[in-house]
Amino acid sequence: MVAEGGFEDNSLADGTGDGRDSWRNSALGGVIQITSGPVVSGSQAAKLPSAGDRVGYQKVAVLANTNYTLTYNYTMKTSPEGSLTVSILDGRDLTDISEVSAATIATSMVNDQTDANAYITETINFNTGSNTEIAVFFSNVGVESRIDDI
Repeated sequence: MVAEGGFEDNSLADGTGDGRDSWRNSALGGVIQITSGPVVSGSQAAKLPSAGDRVGYQKVAVLANTNYTLTYNYTMKTSPEGSLTVSILDGRDLTDISEVSAATIATSMVNDQTDANAYITETINFNTGSNTEIAVFFSNVGVESRIDDI
């Protein structure tokens, strides 16, 4: 489903390019940072600083009226307290972060800060409804968060 589920350099399907760029977005917030650790697999993961001013966003082609499960892995620093939200959005083009709520099909908010070096696997189940394109969106509040292997 997700064309580029990781954040590695040169990881497009044909072995070229910089696949991590699929996740960078400047229209809804600052672009994600890339970090070399900790990671789930490979050598890089997405990092969202605690300021909460950066987001990840990638559009995905889907089948209408179909059930999907999105799995992702996250970790976050042990303090200060905060959260990470991963959402499935409908296919509309967004121009401002304030539009995310109205476009949300399903969402998962996580806040386990037990171990900053251990990733936790989470899933979101959703139905696409009439959409043939959705977007995967992630953002954080108050704590440095990392996400990998979506």
